Amino acid sequence: MEFNLSTYFNSFDVEKDYSIDISDIDSKLESVTNSLANNPESINFNSELLEDLIELTHGYKTLDLKHQKQLAYLITSSLSTISHQCSNSIESGDFVDSIDTFKACLEKFGYLLFVLLIYLGKEDHGQAHLSGSKSKSSSGSQAMTKWKANCTQVEDAVDVISSVVKIDLSKIFVTTPEKDLFIELFTRPMFHLMEVPERMKVNSIKMLMFKSIAILVKFHGHASVIQNSVLQSLMYYTHLPGYMAELLHILDQQYDYNVLTEEVLREISQIEFNSNDSNGPKSISEFLIKLSELSPRLILKQMSCIAQLLDNSNQTLRCSVVETCGNIVVDIIKNQEVIGESSERNDSHNSNQQIDGLLDLLQERFLDQNPYVRTKAIQALTKICNLPVKFTARRQQIVALSVRSLDDKSTLVRRNSIKLMSKLVLTHPFSAVHGTQLSYEFWKSKLDEAEAELEKYIPVAPEKNKRLNKISEDEEDEDNADKMEIDEKEDDDKENDVNNKGKNEDANESESSIDHDELNASMMEQEQNLPDTNVLVKVKLTVQYYQDAVEFIEILQTGTNIVSRLLFRK
Repeated sequence: MEFNLSTYFNSFDVEKDYSIDISDIDSKLESVTNSLANNPESINFNSELLEDLIELTHGYKTLDLKHQKQLAYLITSSLSTISHQCSNSIESGDFVDSIDTFKACLEKFGYLLFVLLIYLGKEDHGQAHLSGSKSKSSSGSQAMTKWKANCTQVEDAVDVISSVVKIDLSKIFVTTPEKDLFIELFTRPMFHLMEVPERMKVNSIKMLMFKSIAILVKFHGHASVIQNSVLQSLMYYTHLPGYMAELLHILDQQYDYNVLTEEVLREISQIEFNSNDSNGPKSISEFLIKLSELSPRLILKQMSCIAQLLDNSNQTLRCSVVETCGNIVVDIIKNQEVIGESSERNDSHNSNQQIDGLLDLLQERFLDQNPYVRTKAIQALTKICNLPVKFTARRQQIVALSVRSLDDKSTLVRRNSIKLMSKLVLTHPFSAVHGTQLSYEFWKSKLDEAEAELEKYIPVAPEKNKRLNKISEDEEDEDNADKMEIDEKEDDDKENDVNNKGKNEDANESESSIDHDELNASMMEQEQNLPDTNVLVKVKLTVQYYQDAVEFIEILQTGTNIVSRLLFRK
């Protein structure tokens, strides 16, 4: 028979009841097993063998458990053998003459494995999940036995897929459509397997599927198909958002590929949700939060896109973006602590800019119309303030916002504002010099002392020369006398005017010379009296330190008064 992968792939229907002759199942399985054990490539030139295999696989759900296990092992072991032979031939360079054979074998066994995985994924094991390990009934134990057998078969099949995808498929499948169709034999059933929540709890199966998908994305250009599958998983299956975040995290960490994550985040930022849709926004929110915990830097690169969700009317999405910002800031600060002094200044400057931008965004959410979003912003800042980082100027703004939020109409917001205030008090940055106590009188006195010390170093303008003042007064007296004697002695006044003019010129010359001399002398004297630059900087920083502390205490006093009022409220 002529085998066409596209035809078989498109015509297979898992809901269809395929006819199978169950009278000679044992003999058929024994014959097929013997043929493939000797040479798996015999499936290419023995049409009867291929027909029997397809018939048995299509009728998989009608077989008993023993025959199912036997058939599953036969398919997985044969495909594993072919994949290793193909991989070794490509690595040695001696594969040109065997390309057609390898291609035919991979397509046929790949199709059989596709059908097998579809059936395994469709098996109903609800009784096993409900019964669990606590059930001691016979029906419960049988259901659990079947579930474990199913998981073992699935794990073996996915393990073979991880071997197949390591082959350089571009050398076997010349055209892209052929390669994509072959790859879809594995991606489609794997995403179907993920639809069962209990299946994803089996870590070995989950990690094998993630490994295979990551290899397909990284080395086989299958990112666009996987992107669509990831988005569908996020939108329609409420248990998958965390697992999809984990998949993208593995792709980034182990395979150094983040393009898929960036495209998924861009796509999410452009989704328009129906006002009646609650599952979609909730799933997207869980995905963003989980991804920000695992790979916060991936979200940071696309923060401009994700921030668009803050304009969405859905409060769940806005809450997730706020929590994501908090997780990113925490990650940046922790990385700065790990890197420490070895980091370059440019990197440190960029990190500080990123932190400032994210903190600004969090502070803006204090004014969000929804109390849950406001609460998330407060909780995010509480988590950040718990880290060993000062942010003195920023803390002043945060404590002021927390005090303002004490008057919020929402009890939830007020409660978390008090928690934030207490965290700010416990982690305040003014404990290095005078201990942790924040007595207003003590800190105010220290501020006064520091300001008095600073005034000693402030330059004073030079005093005017007394001689200049005296000359100016004499000139005014002489002018007044001249005006009173104008009518009596006009001639004398002319002579006096000439004489006074000469005196004024002499006085101006004297004033000019004396002014420059005294100014220079005063400047030289002040320059000699100026302290060392380091001392002056230290004094200024001391004043600023005590000013920040006093301002911090004053804001806290306002907050404690509000809290006291709240405590006595009925």
